[in-house]
Amino acid sequence: MSEEKKDTHKNDPIWIDTMKCKSCGDCVFACPYGVLVMKKNPKSLDGETVFVLHPDYCIGACKMCVRVCPEPCAIHLKEITEFVFPKKSDVALAREKEKEETRLRSIELRRGEGEGE
Repeated sequence: MSEEKKDTHKNDPIWIDTMKCKSCGDCVFACPYGVLVMKKNPKSLDGETVFVLHPDYCIGACKMCVRVCPEPCAIHLKEITEFVFPKKSDVALAREKEKEETRLRSIELRRGEGEGE
């Protein structure tokens, strides 16, 4: 990749190399902050591509997106020079709420099973 292309992203905390990204979506689901989304893209083989929706929500330190990505060097994170307090998108907050509700329902079901004995 040319230095010119790299410079266009130098101020972004995260960016996706669309030439290397396979649009599997693993990074979208792994990101705890809802930074990434799948977006329709007729030029993509799958008809969708990973898109950075909330770059300012990325703290860069967790690197969950990079860890789950099957394609080396498809996701680029800016070097961290200071800690950034995380923000969470509405999608991430909804996903977190759903997980908590599922956990609570599971606890209630287990308690109900114990009472019948």
